[in-house]
Amino acid sequence: MVAIVDFNGDEDVIRYCEHCFKYGFKNNLGSKILKPSEQKQPDYEDWLQCHTCGNIYPVYEAKFDSKIKDFVETTDKSI
Repeated sequence: MVAIVDFNGDEDVIRYCEHCFKYGFKNNLGSKILKPSEQKQPDYEDWLQCHTCGNIYPVYEAKFDSKIKDFVETTDKSI
């Protein structure tokens, strides 16, 4: 499992490949894959890549699971 830290302070946010997600797969996005002779560009951390299908996404467009959960507030007051 790959955890991505983005610039908004969201630590351990797992982001998923949009292409794979359309077909029912939750493939985590990881750091951009570099070729053996390729050097990191200045904006290297602004991009994520699916290590399954190879698609590349900007960090700000990558989808992630929300941490908000449904809840119901109940009270025990008698009227």
